[in-house]
Amino acid sequence: MKLLTKYGILLLILASVVLTACKKESNDVGIGLQPKDELLNAMYFDTTTIVAYSKLHNDSVVVSSMVANVLGCVTDPVFGHLETGVYTQFWLESYGADFGANPQTDSLILTITYALSYGDTLNGFKIGVYELTEDMDRTQTYYIRKTFAVDNNNLLVSPNDYLYPTPSVFSDSSSLNAVFRIRLKPSFGDNKFLAKSGGAEYQSSQAFLNYFKGLYIVAEDMEGNGSAVTISLLNSRSRLTLYYHNDNGNYSYTFPINDSTARVSTINHFDYQNCNADLAAQLNGVYDKTNERLFVQSVYGIKTILNFPYLKETFANKKVVIHKAELVVCRYNDLDTNKYAHPTALTCNYYNQETSTYYSVADALLGSEYFGGTFNVSADEYRINLTKHIQYLIDGSGVDVDLNLIPTVVGSRLSAVSFYGTNPTIDKTKRLRLEIYYSEIKD
Repeated sequence: MKLLTKYGILLLILASVVLTACKKESNDVGIGLQPKDELLNAMYFDTTTIVAYSKLHNDSVVVSSMVANVLGCVTDPVFGHLETGVYTQFWLESYGADFGANPQTDSLILTITYALSYGDTLNGFKIGVYELTEDMDRTQTYYIRKTFAVDNNNLLVSPNDYLYPTPSVFSDSSSLNAVFRIRLKPSFGDNKFLAKSGGAEYQSSQAFLNYFKGLYIVAEDMEGNGSAVTISLLNSRSRLTLYYHNDNGNYSYTFPINDSTARVSTINHFDYQNCNADLAAQLNGVYDKTNERLFVQSVYGIKTILNFPYLKETFANKKVVIHKAELVVCRYNDLDTNKYAHPTALTCNYYNQETSTYYSVADALLGSEYFGGTFNVSADEYRINLTKHIQYLIDGSGVDVDLNLIPTVVGSRLSAVSFYGTNPTIDKTKRLRLEIYYSEIKD
């Protein structure tokens, strides 16, 4: 069944209906920050129609100058296969580098700091490391489909080796405390760096960037279902280190990565060819199962579109105060969360076509404690406070736009979740819903 209009068939197949009944709320469970005296006469309902469907992120998402990136190769049973990588420049440790008489590379080590795994950490992934042959510009904004030209010679000493994330490092998600030490070919150290000892290439940062444009680090294969990690190239331990000797002894020289270097992520979802059938249908514009299950994936993969088409009509000719409006998202238990991390929090934003910019909903601007969205482990759900957004829609002071439901951390950590749709046959108590507490103002 193809989408005939933006919402036409969707509205026919959704079992949620426009407000059919209101009731006095007998307690203040779930009211959060609202004063109790505001709820004495509050009404409650949770049956407003929600149009919801999952789709791909558009091509306008920015993948440059991120604080962290994802590196890995992984296949999960719902979202299918994914490979990620990053282009990065390097900086000079000092100007005017001179490596002495008869320098020779002992080893060239690329060190990458990482944490926060996705997938089975017992399953490793292979990477390739390639020299960039095209300039990157730190001041430019690069979008998700951007690629740069590279030399096709893999610089790894051992290209058939797997990288294995260490499970024990993930107990503290606030820090990146493990590293991959990746050996690159010593001949690259000789020919690229030592051969230019004392030369013009080391006299300024721009001269160096013109000469050595950077590296492309990309996952290319996996063991089993693979794995992926969050990497921090800005961590002081992430660097390229040249170990060498000359006629006078043994030395090292470091090429750091910092805020002055360009970093651009690459993300390949392989068009979701191996994803879950319900997700595949929605990506192809077939929405007959959105009542059953919906999907969200980070790294600019999948978002869920939300709209409340009859909400304003429901309150037509009424003056109401919205005390609380919460979007309730209940997790669909189809991914092993010990391997495949779900988002720690969800958020909502919207896209402005005129400015080509994403904006947060008004409630999100009031802080995380007010806005919510954090996953509740005991309830197995997310609750997102949309009180102001809903009030603005009803008053007509807000713009009736499609909302994007996405992970709060969307680019720098791999996570995914599927959740119950608008009217699931399995368990209707877990349906996607908007819980509204309101009072009507009488003239």
